Amino acid sequence: MMTSLLYKFLMLYLGALPLYAAPTIMSQSPGAQGAALGRAAVSVVQDPTALHWNPAGLAGAGGAVTGEHQFLYDGARYDFIGLTVPSRLGTFGLGALQLYRGEITARTAVDDPGYEVAASQAEYMAGFARNFGDHWAAGGAFNMLSSNLAGHKDRGFGADAGARFSSSSDDAWWLGRPLWSAGAVIKNLLTPRLKLASDPEVLPRELRGGVSVSFDGFSRVSLNAGSIRKDRAMLGVGLSKLVGETELRMGLGASYTLQDVLTLRFGLDEGFAVGVGFKTADGRFGVDYALEDRPLAKNHRFTLTYRFLKAASAPAAPAAEIQDEEYARAKGRSEALGGEAFARGRELFKAQRYEEAVENLASAALLRPEDQEARELHRRSLEVRRREEIRRLRGQLDRQATAGDTAETYRMLAMLLHYKTPDHEYLLDLARRIAEKLDAEARNAVSAEIVSAGSEDVRAALARGLDAEAALDVEWLESVAASTQAVAAARKLKVETVRSSKEHRARLEGAIKDARKSGEHGRAVLAAFSLARSYPNDAAAAQALDAARRDYAAVSRLSPKDRIYVRKLYYLAAVAWTKKDAERARDLLDELRRRDAADADAAALMDAMVRAGAVYETFSDNGGGQ
Repeated sequence: MMTSLLYKFLMLYLGALPLYAAPTIMSQSPGAQGAALGRAAVSVVQDPTALHWNPAGLAGAGGAVTGEHQFLYDGARYDFIGLTVPSRLGTFGLGALQLYRGEITARTAVDDPGYEVAASQAEYMAGFARNFGDHWAAGGAFNMLSSNLAGHKDRGFGADAGARFSSSSDDAWWLGRPLWSAGAVIKNLLTPRLKLASDPEVLPRELRGGVSVSFDGFSRVSLNAGSIRKDRAMLGVGLSKLVGETELRMGLGASYTLQDVLTLRFGLDEGFAVGVGFKTADGRFGVDYALEDRPLAKNHRFTLTYRFLKAASAPAAPAAEIQDEEYARAKGRSEALGGEAFARGRELFKAQRYEEAVENLASAALLRPEDQEARELHRRSLEVRRREEIRRLRGQLDRQATAGDTAETYRMLAMLLHYKTPDHEYLLDLARRIAEKLDAEARNAVSAEIVSAGSEDVRAALARGLDAEAALDVEWLESVAASTQAVAAARKLKVETVRSSKEHRARLEGAIKDARKSGEHGRAVLAAFSLARSYPNDAAAAQALDAARRDYAAVSRLSPKDRIYVRKLYYLAAVAWTKKDAERARDLLDELRRRDAADADAAALMDAMVRAGAVYETFSDNGGGQ
């Protein structure tokens, strides 16, 4: 009698009496994924652990190896290893489970010092499953259960059978591209029988079922690849019932997969469980973790999986990525042209042909806006070109002075004054002293020629909305015209420029104010871009642009498809501009800005066109470029 009680106590300690009333090797399911989803895993799991959950899930497992080692209370352990291999016939699976506890002190009486015993349970599984058509899969598993309790051993044999259904459908309610799955399994269709002491134990049949739906979550745009990647969410419910009992157990499961790499899971049945899964981008390696908080147990579970073959014929699932082929072609064309322009610009830069280098590197920066190297080299080429131009003018100045050509010396000094060099004041004083050596007629003629040509540049800059550049040119012309008859013309031009600039600024600031007041934040951003271009070093203009962008961002929500489309328009416009098709480039940019007025790269391209004279942009009531 005492021996029988001892056996029962040990089996209860291991969770083995009765075999379905406590967590045992048969009721403790393998795999951190299944543990985190609870009973809902019946319709979800498709890896080697499906040997236990639902053999039909083997059909979508492909070739995989899964292993788990779990530390339990006071030195006990739980292990699982499983393998699936797909073939033309279907998918074969092999697996083994073991629950082991050693160093148990057994006593036959209260005052008995006792002796150490060990107990273990093991289950060996062999399964097969295959798909039937596009939606159905069925499978079965043969099990051998082995138990060893303090030297009392026995084996039992059983079999499970399961089915799985999956089908995608059109969008339903708030579910985007849903994939519906259902699974059912009969555990112990062939019931194992064990006899360790005096009483035989027959494992009861268990009916399991589950339904789940996975659907699109948040979308993530990859502008580098021109693709839209969809997160996937899953909701599921599972039921189980022991044959002969009235109690129906239910469990809920949910998961969210980010970028098809990281998965967060939650399950609720007798207790609750949370988990996380990670797999590599190619899907070969995966690690899953689950924390189970169940009555009298809190387990940390880790599962490792290696997939060496894809499923031969898995149920169709909605694509996780939407690729825009036109975008890829447009981006590829733009990057190819940008690469050619960058290579030419770099070679010209090394050859010290800075004017040509600047032109090519400017194209490269527009064609490949994400290329920081191209942008940096373009910036450097502008600086070097400026230094080289100053050096050239100084060389000419020295030659003219040596040759005694006072008029040309004065002209070279006037050109140098345009660059605002550190010795600007010295050069200005030198220009005045040289001008005094010229006869009045020659001095006035040279000054008038410079002021006349400069006036055309000033008016062109004003027409393009480059007010700050026009103001700098006027300041230079005033210094050139000092002490000559061109002073009146320079002063008149300055008055015209100041008046035009004030009117332009008032018009832009008024447009920004009116657009923001009426809620037309796209128009406000366009006007603010023009204001910032007109006055690039003006703090108030920069603040107006920042404020307009913030307001626009608060109300503008481009869909993932629109973001891809807008970027495609930019690449097409950049290519058209490089190919000297200014009209097409302008049309593409106009369409782009109607969809996203705050696109900074589009603004940079438009500025390049404005400076080249291809587009004379003024901000009008309809918010377009004229």
